[in-house]
Amino acid sequence: MKSSVNFAFWMTCLVFAVGWIMLFSSSISIGGAIFAVPFSLGPLLVSIALTFYVWSRLSLIILSTGSILYGIWFGYVYMIAFHWYIDPQSAIALAFVGIYSLPVMIPVWLTAWAFRGSAPQ
Repeated sequence: MKSSVNFAFWMTCLVFAVGWIMLFSSSISIGGAIFAVPFSLGPLLVSIALTFYVWSRLSLIILSTGSILYGIWFGYVYMIAFHWYIDPQSAIALAFVGIYSLPVMIPVWLTAWAFRGSAPQ
């Protein structure tokens, strides 16, 4: 793997780990936090998987930028749900954060795939 592959992979893993910590720090039960992970952090798993199938530097920069933007989006929704507007039902927003990000993340993934380049020799 090239260093840029490592950068895109590790950047996305870092955003995923921070989101995981945020979910577990605000959850009353471990089961509730584990239940929310696929819905709220699922798009990052797709980005992590794509880092193994795209090889051009441009694609990896696009994936890294998408992961950072998703991290900002997730942090914003997290702050609204748990710190700014405290409500017993506000955590349900985390079930939809991944779905609401798809109009942005799908073009990011498709663009990264379109510029993926040829496989390294």
